[in-house]
Amino acid sequence: MNCFHVDTNVLSDPGILRNLLQRCRNSECVIKVSPFALAEFINEYRKGVERLKQALYIPDDPLYVLLNGMAEGLIDIFVIKDEKLGDFVNYINELRSEVTWIHSMDILILALALVDDECNGLVTLDSGITESRRIKEIFRKAKRHLYNEELKRH
Repeated sequence: MNCFHVDTNVLSDPGILRNLLQRCRNSECVIKVSPFALAEFINEYRKGVERLKQALYIPDDPLYVLLNGMAEGLIDIFVIKDEKLGDFVNYINELRSEVTWIHSMDILILALALVDDECNGLVTLDSGITESRRIKEIFRKAKRHLYNEELKRH
């Protein structure tokens, strides 16, 4: 696996993200983060920082782990190519019509992982996503995979 997208829940867990970064160091892979996952992560992080009244910036702080991964070149922010915008919209529509229970941000994160030809799929901790027959079918049709935090396919 040379490249994979991560869901917001992976970014929010510094231990899991750190383990994925170590795997990338060992196998020269790259983690991609969609702008939607990044925005959702920052919004969740901000709420935690407001509650604590300060950013922690310690090794167990999820923002610290994310920024270090970016500084090492192991994490990239995915930007959709113009020619893939139509496919992106099609995946959004397919996910919205076929998987009615899923949240809008998850639809956007899934759709971006589906249109990225350089990556193999999406790592998520959301069992609702990884266990959904319909989502797995959409990913399989796109020749992409859903992975858990240990990079095992679902």
